[in-house]
Amino acid sequence: MKNLKITSILLTALLCITACAEKPTGETPGHDEPVMDTVPEPDIIISVLAADSLYRNYGSDRASFLEEAINEQNPDVEDGYNPTRFVTVEFDVLSDYLKFVSQQSAKAGIKPKGIRFYLGQIGSESETEGIDPGPETIFFNPTAAFPGITGDISYALQIDPAGNYRAVTVGSIIDAASKTQQSQKGANLLLQGGIQSLAGDRVGFPPPPHPGDENDYH
Repeated sequence: MKNLKITSILLTALLCITACAEKPTGETPGHDEPVMDTVPEPDIIISVLAADSLYRNYGSDRASFLEEAINEQNPDVEDGYNPTRFVTVEFDVLSDYLKFVSQQSAKAGIKPKGIRFYLGQIGSESETEGIDPGPETIFFNPTAAFPGITGDISYALQIDPAGNYRAVTVGSIIDAASKTQQSQKGANLLLQGGIQSLAGDRVGFPPPPHPGDENDYH
């Protein structure tokens, strides 16, 4: 009888251990997806109405001025000019971009401190397929602190012939490229390896604004 009780206790303990081992760590019973850590609301979050106010201010004080001025300068352009009101980056694409920036920056021993968004315009030399020259756009680049430079600045990565990574300012690359074009004597060691750009683009352009509804933030 005593052996039977011991056996029952051992079987019960074994079943408990098996049940615990089969339960995936970080998952809630009855759910297939792991429990995500709670993220507090960031300080940069603004209300929907505050965002709508920003959008309408731009539409009335900036976009309308651009539309009128450019249409006056180009009266023969078919369908006229519609200023860009927004661009879209797919969530997963932006997430992968941020992961790639972190991954490549770590190879150079630098940690990005911010993402800087630049305003730009599609030119005739654009590599963006399917988009005619002219529309305004945005592109973005990570920033970090560099010795001797006040404030954070956009950077790229230099890869030397040995495969070592080093963070360099975007300005230094542009200056080196300019000197190389002007004179072969101006060739810079910066350009002798490879340059990994961290600038991002490929945003989605919206259709022209709805007639009579230029300020629709949605």
